[in-house]
Amino acid sequence: ELLGSRGDVPDLIAACDAFALLSEAEALPMSILEAMALGRPVVTSDVGGAGEAVVDGETGIVVPPGDTDAAAAALGKLAGDPTAAQAMGERGRKRQRERFDGEAMVGGYWRALAEVARR
Repeated sequence: ELLGSRGDVPDLIAACDAFALLSEAEALPMSILEAMALGRPVVTSDVGGAGEAVVDGETGIVVPPGDTDAAAAALGKLAGDPTAAQAMGERGRKRQRERFDGEAMVGGYWRALAEVARR
């Protein structure tokens, strides 16, 4: 179901037990980082930075692009073990805060610029 433009996306994500983004091409999807920030385990295809953001088996499940069987199995695995899914979501929240929140990203840029200037 296509919901159109929404102003309540955090509420929609929070209402879910898991978040799936099964694109065939991405850069670093903000929607994955938003789901992680809300403590949801993520099922994503291994494209762009999605596989860097989501640690397979730790903060969610990464599947090959276009592999609908693997995606269905991953969602079934999370649904079948809500305790493990919740633990993945909490680890995802921690990873998002440590590596992908605004301060962490600005700090990374500063370190990269300092390294370039040092050279």
